[in-house]
Formats: sequence, C-alpha cells, structure tokens
Amino acid sequence: MLLTVVETLQGYVDVYKGLSSFPEIFLPILRILNEIEEQNNMPNSLRDKIKHVAEIIKLKVDELHTLRRPLQMRKQKPVPIKLLNPKFEEK
Repeated sequence: MLLTVVETLQGYVDVYKGLSSFPEIFLPILRILNEIEEQNNMPNSLRDKIKHVAEIIKLKVDELHTLRRPLQMRKQKPVPIKLLNPKFEEK
C-alpha cells in the first residue's frame, strides 16, 4: 500500500515540477517522507524508493529556490480603464 502511494507521489512530482509553487506544495510532503524513511521496520526496497522520491523533490525545490527573484516595484503606472459616460437625449 505504501509503495503505491510513493509511486503515485512520484507521478505527481513529475506532473507538477513546472509549477512555480512547487516548493510550497511538496516541502511538507518531503518532511513526512524523511520521517517515514527513518523507521526501522521497513523493507529496504521501499526505503530506497522513498529516498529516491525525496531526493527528486529536494533537487527540484532547491532548483526553484535558486531561480526565484524578489518582487519588484512597477516601473510604470498602470493604464487606467477608460470610463464611458452615458449619453442622454432630451425628448
């Protein structure tokens, strides 16, 4: 059961790796995977799979953190919306 969850998680990581919000989504999952990996009563193959997925998440999070730039002030004023006044006819 746990192996299926880890493989599904790896699929989600592959699908969503292009999102700029990837670290915010997957960092909590990375912490949980690290806690699960430290347990002693787990088969080695499952532990290796969890470690592999955790490494993929860690590499992608580090890559996205280095590419981020801080917010900057706009250099130009925003263009105002043109307001249309209604025209009334006197009759």
